[in-house]
Amino acid sequence: TAPGISCLTQPGPPIIPLSGVLRSSYGNTSAADNTRIDASSAQFLTAANVPLRVGGGSNICFHGAETIGQRPPSTDWTTMHDTYAFEVRSVPNFTLERLKTFDYGDGITPDNNTTNWSIRGVHFKYIRDDCVQNDYVNSGTIDDSFFDGCYAGFSARPFVATPDGSRNLVVVKNS
Repeated sequence: TAPGISCLTQPGPPIIPLSGVLRSSYGNTSAADNTRIDASSAQFLTAANVPLRVGGGSNICFHGAETIGQRPPSTDWTTMHDTYAFEVRSVPNFTLERLKTFDYGDGITPDNNTTNWSIRGVHFKYIRDDCVQNDYVNSGTIDDSFFDGCYAGFSARPFVATPDGSRNLVVVKNS
């Protein structure tokens, strides 16, 4: 999707709307190619370790939402390290835009098959580990985003089984 244009405008199946205060997690790991999820009027208030999980086909768009963690500052590191506001599973050309997140271990973690991802217009605050955990060292773009109070704004520490990511590039701009 071109800069300044929402990924919701891309062609695809009908938009999946999410709205209101949601007290349970949302997971759709078998989404079709070009799925668009509009959560611009949704707020996730759940103690789930991962309130948002999306996967499946390629070119998936997730737009909007607020995720507000439920763990106090005294929560131990082991517990926090296993929380993610957003997990992406096997989505080439995934786009996340306009997500606001507060109080998680990690902001977003794209897995090994989430290549050429794009994160734009997001605000991650009080993230106790990585705002973007790119442990599979895939290429991606971070644009027009604000990372406030993260232990690390961006990490790319490959797992042992991860292929060599030296030919991949992550671009950070306007952030």
